[in-house]
Amino acid sequence: MKNISESLAGRAAYFTMHPFTRRELDDGTSERPFLRRFFEEPSITGLGEVPPVPLDDVATGGMPPVCLGGLQDRAGWFKAYEQTYLERDIRDLGRIGDVIPFRGLLRLAALRTGGVLRISELGRDARLKAATVSGYLSVMETSCVFFRVAPYLGNPAARLIKSPKFYLSDSGLACFLAGIEALAADDPRKGAMVETYVAQNLAGILQSGWPRAEMFFWKSSGTFLKLFTPLFPAGLPITCIKNTNHIICTMYKTDRRNPWPA
Repeated sequence: MKNISESLAGRAAYFTMHPFTRRELDDGTSERPFLRRFFEEPSITGLGEVPPVPLDDVATGGMPPVCLGGLQDRAGWFKAYEQTYLERDIRDLGRIGDVIPFRGLLRLAALRTGGVLRISELGRDARLKAATVSGYLSVMETSCVFFRVAPYLGNPAARLIKSPKFYLSDSGLACFLAGIEALAADDPRKGAMVETYVAQNLAGILQSGWPRAEMFFWKSSGTFLKLFTPLFPAGLPITCIKNTNHIICTMYKTDRRNPWPA
């Protein structure tokens, strides 16, 4: 793209290729996404009976070679992916001179996926300047390894100012970079990886089936995560209950009289 002399504004469209969602893996793409039908059809009030998600699916993620079951060595594939990403893709972007501190920040981001993004804290722990961290995160975001979710606030300007949450784009990659081979029920990092898995599925479904919708986070506390797509006044809180070995997700429509926090 950088070698094209003429502007592509208004003449090209860009699509983000997210990891496979559960909807795609379960061959459920023949109809509109449930998220959209949930908003548009008043008769639908909840999810109904949905099988829980095993924690191993979270550690697998949605990268096609990994989640389609054709690999014997999942960790080996992720290792090769990391090496290719660092040694070729990043250098092709032309903005990273030394990949060693970038690698360290990438692994630190994996350990903190699902948290509120505070660049100064990341810089302190990675021993990098805040400006360097900001530049590295921009590269990660451009190369679709990392994405942000803004807080939903009543004031639209405040959404741009307040710190967003951030997620690695694939929970399987996040687990690998965090040193997790099998996600155990008592692993203290389980909650963040589960939240990353839910967020990546929502992002992929919205991108492909409802591109006008936007995803925000409201607040998270303990074992609950609430994400919103405020295309309609009712909103959509998604509560994830992280049980011992599975994830159980429920959805409900908020009170139309007071759907959003101030």
